[in-house]
Amino acid sequence: MNKLQYIQGITEAVSAKGTCDRAKVGAVFVNEELEILATGYNSSPIGFPTCDKEGHEMINEHCIRTIHGELNAILQAAKRGVPLKNSILFCTHSPCEICARHLVNLKIKQVYAKQIYSKEGEEILNKAGIIIKMWC
Repeated sequence: MNKLQYIQGITEAVSAKGTCDRAKVGAVFVNEELEILATGYNSSPIGFPTCDKEGHEMINEHCIRTIHGELNAILQAAKRGVPLKNSILFCTHSPCEICARHLVNLKIKQVYAKQIYSKEGEEILNKAGIIIKMWC
């Protein structure tokens, strides 16, 4: 197993903690040496009901009960004082439009995604020159 496969496996393991069964999303930020900087998965804010316990909170066909995995990883890094500029994101689902905008402002270098979740997010990352690679 090479380093990329190792990080991909960790990303999938992180996604298993997700609390919304519509899409269990894992996100792992790494540096250029593929050392883990922060991880996140989609879940409700601390102390709030989860989809697993209360069901989905739907608006325009999207569940809004959870914080996306990418944002939870960004928040984890912020709480710990870990800079994410020039980092690489591994995620099980490509970032949505809102998460993609956050990633642009973080000035990350690259995204590895297992599957496409949002064409709009992909377009924003492409416009910003952030490389997206698929993994399987």
